[in-house]
Amino acid sequence: MKNKSLSLTIFIMNRKLLITIFALSISSIVSAQEFYVSNKGVGEQCSSTQPCASIQTAINLAKTGDSVSIQAGTYQENLNIPANKEGLILKGSGKLNTIITSSGGIEGVEAPAGVPADIIIDVFAKKVTIKDLTVLHGEGDVSKHDIGIFVRPPADNAILMQLNVERLRQSNAQTPPPPAIGILVMRAMRAVIKNNEFLGGYDDNIHIPTSKALIYKNKIMNANLHGIIIVQEPTPENGTPPLSTNNVILDNLIMNSGKEGIEVQGDDNLISNNKLFNNAESGITTCGENSSTCNFPRGQAAVASNTSVFGNSFSNNKKIGVDEGENTFIRGNIILR
Repeated sequence: MKNKSLSLTIFIMNRKLLITIFALSISSIVSAQEFYVSNKGVGEQCSSTQPCASIQTAINLAKTGDSVSIQAGTYQENLNIPANKEGLILKGSGKLNTIITSSGGIEGVEAPAGVPADIIIDVFAKKVTIKDLTVLHGEGDVSKHDIGIFVRPPADNAILMQLNVERLRQSNAQTPPPPAIGILVMRAMRAVIKNNEFLGGYDDNIHIPTSKALIYKNKIMNANLHGIIIVQEPTPENGTPPLSTNNVILDNLIMNSGKEGIEVQGDDNLISNNKLFNNAESGITTCGENSSTCNFPRGQAAVASNTSVFGNSFSNNKKIGVDEGENTFIRGNIILR
């Protein structure tokens, strides 16, 4: 127990350092040039005096470290941030004022392979910041796999903050359907997801087959399935570190999920100081080989090992928690009546 406590203390210290580094990185970003977008804009100059009407036009003009400032309004676009836009800052005029809604998806985009996808913001560049806007899949028929924001390699160190993420559609057309996802971070390391509101409609609000992500101070509501799911990724064969490890889920409100508030499949993850209310199944589930409730995308069971679960508050979930993992450390959680 002494060694376990020491390991936990070191783990927490490292996570606090990680949070500090991310906070400094946000405050120290200096953009080389700023481009402007207005839904009343004209042309393709994207300047402060002559903003353009298309966000994608401004992204295409931007270079490393530049920013795109989007005025209040509703923009019907599907955006692609390619790998050569490292350090791009995409910022709205407040999450209640700037709304990006799908135009139906970009032709030929699939996720996973063979499944047409409707991705509102598709991020491939490193160190991208997206903040102060709403991402919305509006009402209508569903013919594609809906993803609000997709962060994928080589897009390490993404920062997603002060966003509203919402889907008004009710189901996917595929049988069986891939889950509709609010924010999907797939194998892109060290993402920060903080101070966002997930208003519902997606199957999984946050879906992370990745490592070293920080999910902090979000309000995560009304998922059809999971508020947050850490999906087990197989250990790479090329000597790189294993995935789905060392993620931190800290100080979030997670409520009204159709299944679990948090489902954990990976190893060495920290779940701390979250509030888990009114979730239809368990507040937190750590998965094991014989789990009957866990969602394994590849059909192969995954064992969550060395998960630290402490300081969380639970109220009115069907089950407080389900621990089917290995070597789970549980302490100081509170059951509210």
